[in-house]
Amino acid sequence: MYQTSGFVNEELLTQVGVYFIPYQSRMVFRVCINLFVLLFFGFICVLKLLPAALMLIIALFFYRARQKARISCKEATLRKLKELSGGARIHYSSRFGKEEILAENYTSKSRDSIPYRDIVEFVQRPDIYLLVSRNGELVFVFRSQLENEVEFVKFLLSKPAKLLAWDKMRIRMLAGLTSRKK
Repeated sequence: MYQTSGFVNEELLTQVGVYFIPYQSRMVFRVCINLFVLLFFGFICVLKLLPAALMLIIALFFYRARQKARISCKEATLRKLKELSGGARIHYSSRFGKEEILAENYTSKSRDSIPYRDIVEFVQRPDIYLLVSRNGELVFVFRSQLENEVEFVKFLLSKPAKLLAWDKMRIRMLAGLTSRKK
């Protein structure tokens, strides 16, 4: 199957810091912010300014809460990284089997297996692919070590991951699997 290995440093963790907040919490923040912004515009349309102002304040509260959660989760992860590794980088490996992904942290000597059905998000970065599980576990896939990225993406699409429709569409576009009708 597929296997990659590499070093995860503080810079990379800072780039993917938004994904340290568990998936469900990110979705709750997103829904609340969007709901209160929509209510704000709805009240503006019917010229109810006091409720509109209240909706805007609540939306801004959720936005700030999301920012604070992102920063605190990132700082806690970086602090834990420095405790475990004694430095600012960890040696990480990911292996893709038939039913699950085996993620191994050589620095802390920990091993974790994540079933494909728990994968809820696929993130493409310039140097890595990041898979996010339902429980907030991150799987780093180092793109430089993949022989054929298109085949890897097709492999991921064949697995029973619970990706959002938007993520599936992005993955198909990446693999060149979309067909346009002329």
